[in-house]
Amino acid sequence: MRSSQFSSNVSTDKKVRQDGSPVQPEQTPHDGYQWTALSVTTVGALLASIQGSALLIALPSILAELHVTFFTIMWVLLGYLLILTVFTPIVGRLADMWGRKRLYNSGFIAFTVGSLIAGVAQPQFHGADLILGRVIQGLGAALLVTNSTVIVTDAFRKGQVGLGLGVNQIAGAAGFLIGPIIGGLLTEFSWRWVFLFNVPIGIFGALWGIWRLREPVRPLGRQPLDWFGSITLTIGLAGLLLGLSMLAFPILPQPVTIAIFVIGIVSLALFIAIEPRIKAPLIQLRLFRSRLFALANLSGLLNGIARGAVL
Repeated sequence: MRSSQFSSNVSTDKKVRQDGSPVQPEQTPHDGYQWTALSVTTVGALLASIQGSALLIALPSILAELHVTFFTIMWVLLGYLLILTVFTPIVGRLADMWGRKRLYNSGFIAFTVGSLIAGVAQPQFHGADLILGRVIQGLGAALLVTNSTVIVTDAFRKGQVGLGLGVNQIAGAAGFLIGPIIGGLLTEFSWRWVFLFNVPIGIFGALWGIWRLREPVRPLGRQPLDWFGSITLTIGLAGLLLGLSMLAFPILPQPVTIAIFVIGIVSLALFIAIEPRIKAPLIQLRLFRSRLFALANLSGLLNGIARGAVL
């Protein structure tokens, strides 16, 4: 399964599951369904990307009204990104087993619930409820981001996949660009509207997806999950992200921060070393032997680093 945070991707006409097995399409859409699928995924792309950049404008107001520390504000951003990063590959495997439509629509629901919790955060909780809302948003974003590209790929005919993916990613980029404008306008009323703004959009997206999306690829059903890969990748990514963040913003003793970073590196090394031996791995690492695939992912990584550094 291919996943993207609305960044560079490699698409092929031959569709495979995350475990490398070929998919068995139940039907080839010939009735315009591809445009319906694209409309649903575009709503998800806009929802996640607008929120990401609009929130940055609201942070000073949140800091002042909730009387939270800079550490709390850091976790408002980091909690979302951490959950999104950790759960993206796991969601990909679960979507192969349970169906992309089901998990994608669940993403709308989770993102909406998280937005509602964050939007009604109260000062007496010192930002804990705001962070909880952002964590739930991150889970919803993982469900949306991981499945959107694959839904578009499944829906479009051979030779038109690039068009569908291009439109989907343009929507994500456009949302990121207009997010600060929307955030500025909403913050004039209240920073809470930056979150509550997502609620009607998320409800619409969920209802639209439930009504219009299909499962053109038959789910695998109950399958063994790569628990070793899931645990080591989760610990590895969490340790790496937390370690780097705490090196930049010291909030713990330096030896503790270094230990967290080292644990992350060791866990990722274990994941890379043992994952190729797993019968049904979480991620097919052999895909990175493809120069095109590896360079596309590197491009996406560098794009994210450059964009994040500017913000």
